[in-house]
Amino acid sequence: MSDKPDMDKFKQRILDQVDSASCKRLADNFRKQSDKTIPPNLAWKELADTADRRSARPMARFSRPIVLVIAVLYGYGGLVHLANMAGLSGYDWLDAPSKWQVLDLIYLSLDFVVCVGLLRGWRIAAPAFFIANLSQIALYSLGARWVMNVPAEFLSSGHEMSLGSLVGFHLVTLVLMGLALRLGQFPGNR
Repeated sequence: MSDKPDMDKFKQRILDQVDSASCKRLADNFRKQSDKTIPPNLAWKELADTADRRSARPMARFSRPIVLVIAVLYGYGGLVHLANMAGLSGYDWLDAPSKWQVLDLIYLSLDFVVCVGLLRGWRIAAPAFFIANLSQIALYSLGARWVMNVPAEFLSSGHEMSLGSLVGFHLVTLVLMGLALRLGQFPGNR
């Protein structure tokens, strides 16, 4: 059989490139089945895809639940902005300060992109998350005085505590996203 030497070279080239134990087992199984005629380009693609999946990010399966938690939390944040717009926050949204209206619109949009993007694997989800997260941390900590510089009728009695808890919330989600990225679940990579 004239293909045999070429097939042996091909198999050796794959074996030289395989580094994980599970991929070596796959290559050994392939070697045992060498009597079957498998086109070299198909075998190469199959082994390369398996090697990529197994060696790229072994911890990704542990990070997916973290990403789902972040998506749910940002979905809830979007619902809060919708509740503000619907007048369920104790004041009519159209009478609210214009900066609050603009912030509700901006963060509703960002929360939607983060929530749906993380659930659907959109690549834009991670940048949207960091924009929403870091801007709100800065806004509610460094810009708290500006945010709360509104008529007294719009302020609740515990607004300082409320802003502090929002900063804490966003710091926790920032740590969670960092952990998810460290474990290998980058939105858009499935």
